[in-house]
Amino acid sequence: KAMSARLEGTEIDRPSVAEINAPLSQFLYNGDVMISPDDFRRVAAKADPDSHNNIRHKRGAPVVTSMRWSKTQPIGFVISSDIEESTKKLIRTATQKIADNTCLSFKENSNVGTQLQFFRGGGCYSFIGRQFGSFQKISIDTGCELVGIIAHEITHALGIDHTQNRKDRDAHITVNFAAIAPDTIHNFVKLSDADNNNFGVAYDYGSDLHYGAFDFSINGDPVIVASETDYINTMGQRKYMTFNDYQMINLLYNCSENCPKQVSCLNGGYPSPKDCNACVCTDFHYGTNCNLPKTTISSTSSRPGNTSFHLENLQHR
Repeated sequence: KAMSARLEGTEIDRPSVAEINAPLSQFLYNGDVMISPDDFRRVAAKADPDSHNNIRHKRGAPVVTSMRWSKTQPIGFVISSDIEESTKKLIRTATQKIADNTCLSFKENSNVGTQLQFFRGGGCYSFIGRQFGSFQKISIDTGCELVGIIAHEITHALGIDHTQNRKDRDAHITVNFAAIAPDTIHNFVKLSDADNNNFGVAYDYGSDLHYGAFDFSINGDPVIVASETDYINTMGQRKYMTFNDYQMINLLYNCSENCPKQVSCLNGGYPSPKDCNACVCTDFHYGTNCNLPKTTISSTSSRPGNTSFHLENLQHR
């Protein structure tokens, strides 16, 4: 059965998460990440234009292996009663999409271990990685009602940070610090080698975890300039999780170890977290091991290396 990475929702006339969270900017890091007040002050104090490329911070890694959830039992979640029913459906859809494309699972009202708690906190934000306690909050308030935004915040909770802060970003983007207010420069700290493990996953302009070109701009100029200019409108999309987004989760949680015998996947594919005898293929190939080229490519796809793939027609067997 084919799995789909295309998520429901539209972005028509919708403010960005950076705009939605602007009233909370003094409490959030990276635009939508919750950290302790002490950590925030320490990072913000160091984030000046002359040192922005060399700052290390303990929660900055796009993948935080020490803060993973269990993959052998469902991740519990609860939804606050004041969240509208339509938004509750989107939350359930987002958790199911991630479950469909990874080795993780979710269970509402499980009452086992730490649970994700979706609530209305005045914006769209989350912690990075598992926190320990009864509940771990994810705010989904007015303006956050897109499956892609909700999936973005859940992916933070799973341990993955923003794409544009990767250690290899300078090969793919330029950050225009002149267009950023001094008190928001901390949102663009580049990660160090020690803090960053991308598992070999290609930089993805279309990632659900990538900022938009104009996020945090104070003068209307782009803040993030793509080295490949065709991708300026790809950055910041919040409609769907991409092939690379799901691959990063699967690698972070070592989902392939569930299969004692590894299938050999070609052309950028990787072992399916759902079927040990199948591969997850990019939009450019299909077949049991992704060995066959497609003749028709989705209009939203981009070439390997800068991928914005959808998993529609994932397996053609």
